[in-house]
Amino acid sequence: MNYILIGFKGAGKSTIGKALSAAKKLPFIDLDVVIEDIYSSSHSSSHERRTCRQIYQIHGEIFFRDLEAEALRSLKAIDRSVIATGGGVLDRLENADALSSLGKIIYLDEEKEILRKRLSHEKIAFLAEEGSFEKLFNKRTANYNHTADLRISVSGKSQEQVVKEIMQVI
Repeated sequence: MNYILIGFKGAGKSTIGKALSAAKKLPFIDLDVVIEDIYSSSHSSSHERRTCRQIYQIHGEIFFRDLEAEALRSLKAIDRSVIATGGGVLDRLENADALSSLGKIIYLDEEKEILRKRLSHEKIAFLAEEGSFEKLFNKRTANYNHTADLRISVSGKSQEQVVKEIMQVI
């Protein structure tokens, strides 16, 4: 079984994912890296490496979400891994089915104000396009809660505490 981490940008999906994979002795897969690999090998004429943020900025949301869905499909044969997703993976609700078929979905829930503070220094295109952090946070939180098999509050907890809590409930 795979363990899939979802949650807002800045909630700690990659950090917790790496620690959980080490604790469970399972491979770690970062969906952003899979997206970047697919882009580099299939969508870039020079096979240059671009970050997810660059891909989004250059090609727009629709292209990026198509690439993200392709990345999810590429993982369908993966088993016994920890997978960290991007914060917007559920902006396309059909991705919920793809995630569910991959394994147990764990929502890393961080307080809104903590996330706002963590992200305040970053210039993030999708936050500006959506209109406001508040609107995007509310929309995504509803999607996370609807899709997750398990919700773990990460607020005020160390990485070790979060991993221990996940290990106890999975």
